[in-house]
Amino acid sequence: MSYKELSYEDLGECISSIDFSPQGDYMAAGLIDEKVIVWKTDFTAQQSLEEAYRWDGHSMGVIDVKFNNLGNRLAVSSLDSHIRVWDLDFGSKISEVECPPMGNWKLAFLCDGKTVATSGENGKLSTYDIQTSEKITTQDSVDVYSTAIAASSDDKFVASANSNGGIFLYDIKDNWKIFKINAHNKIVRSLSFTQDCLKLVSVSDDLNAKVIDLTKMEPIMNFQGHKGNINFVDCSPVDNKLFITCSYDKTIKLWDMNQKNCVETISYHQDNVWAAKFNNTGTIIGSACENGFLAFHTNK
Repeated sequence: MSYKELSYEDLGECISSIDFSPQGDYMAAGLIDEKVIVWKTDFTAQQSLEEAYRWDGHSMGVIDVKFNNLGNRLAVSSLDSHIRVWDLDFGSKISEVECPPMGNWKLAFLCDGKTVATSGENGKLSTYDIQTSEKITTQDSVDVYSTAIAASSDDKFVASANSNGGIFLYDIKDNWKIFKINAHNKIVRSLSFTQDCLKLVSVSDDLNAKVIDLTKMEPIMNFQGHKGNINFVDCSPVDNKLFITCSYDKTIKLWDMNQKNCVETISYHQDNVWAAKFNNTGTIIGSACENGFLAFHTNK
């Protein structure tokens, strides 16, 4: 497998986050200058991106963007401690959630498509109804800055991680029972579940990517190779072995759990790579750089 550069967009401002819709028809980017841009995507056509929406008003900069599983809603968290939810069919804002100060660092949608989970400075994990903007639940772990969050596609677990390197698994189906996993000794930047929801991958400033077996609640694999803090991880949507990471070292790496090593390094960007995501078919990788370059890489 080898990825080659397909196209790029120069957005002219640091890109903090990106996401593909689960159906593959939209792609979103959040920028530090308070904008969110959404494109219609068609990577079979010569013109791979067509701008659909451009939304302002996310005060103090965008932290995270996340599509729900239906692909008809986009949640945006920003540094003003608000989550704004946008309708992809009409391009309008449908709700706005006011969180505790810095209580909305990262986002994850639950499977119902209308419940968003978030966590932040106070270490608490909260869920909100995006239709009513009302809080549904709040879960405590430890009073340490929560820096990453992910939800499994089988609606069993929500995972969060913090600035001390701790990882917490919340069992939604068992009254939000908490499991703590010690995997890292520095801040955890990102989490991602495998497609079968049996493993969780975590990445950290300690330069390690850990694979956690959710049947044992313990790390079973460790991957090393980046020369700078690892900012993001995304598991393949089409198998249970591949995942990608990106780093301050300006590279994107593709890892294989079966081979237990790095199978490809993409050295395209000239600055810190904040995020890298697979599209819904796993044939395209989108990557977001601090210098404003949004790049696409294909294995076709």
